[in-house]
Amino acid sequence: MILAVTDDLIFGERIAVVARAIGVEATVQRGEESLPGGTGGEQRISRCLVDLNGAGDEPLAVVRRLRAALSGVPIVGYCSHAQRELAEQALAAGCDEVLPRSQFVARLPELMRSP
Repeated sequence: MILAVTDDLIFGERIAVVARAIGVEATVQRGEESLPGGTGGEQRISRCLVDLNGAGDEPLAVVRRLRAALSGVPIVGYCSHAQRELAEQALAAGCDEVLPRSQFVARLPELMRSP
């Protein structure tokens, strides 16, 4: 299952549509407060997608929390291409990869299929 964290309704819907189209289960959560305590519940999370501009007030805290709860699960962050400092901070916080929004959208099916 793919866990996506975004407050952006457009990106949340885009992720859900792509997931349905390629037959992948995905859940979209809004911000840090909506993340379940164990972050995985009974379903195994295979990848996390984090909107660094729309993951609540503290997106880096969301990344750190996911990294602590889901050791070994790839975390892909995305943000504006102009936010290089935020991208570097997200990598330091635990993202495995940070993409500009345009690349994220272009690669979304690939990102969701990858183990």
